[in-house]
Amino acid sequence: MQSLELYEQKIISDSEFPVQMFVNDVGKKVWYFTQHWHEHIELHYVLEGKTTLRLGQREILAGEGNLVVVNSNELHAGYCDGSLVRVMVIIFEMEDFSKELAGKNIIFQRLIEKDEVIDGIMSVIHREYLERKIGYHLVCRGELLRLIAHLVREYAEEILTESESGKRKKRLE
Repeated sequence: MQSLELYEQKIISDSEFPVQMFVNDVGKKVWYFTQHWHEHIELHYVLEGKTTLRLGQREILAGEGNLVVVNSNELHAGYCDGSLVRVMVIIFEMEDFSKELAGKNIIFQRLIEKDEVIDGIMSVIHREYLERKIGYHLVCRGELLRLIAHLVREYAEEILTESESGKRKKRLE
């Protein structure tokens, strides 16, 4: 398991780009992040290998090219079976990208397999993350906006009312 120090060094986030982005590289049999929850949306795109993500009481096996969406206020943890897995993680607040969508409390499909649009977007984001050329924040922001629009149009499972959203959060607390 990566030390917290190495993990922190990989995170990209600043006031201009209110997103945390990092790549988890794990090759040991371990829970590489323990169960927790937060109000952010968390995307796990498997670049290589396979991983098991626990979302609530459900375990999801995700392989290369799969996107796992951890919805706001959802318990989650990640497990590696001992073979190499490389996962691009993007964590953000919907409010930082769309006030319209932030107020809708959207629940997205949790596992998205082999979507060419998502593959293209994540390929660009990953390349920009690695190269970090001038303006990469702008490119990543634009691609993330495209991704959010695609997820909303194709993979929104449910839109919670404020009351339902509040009850969901209380159960977690």
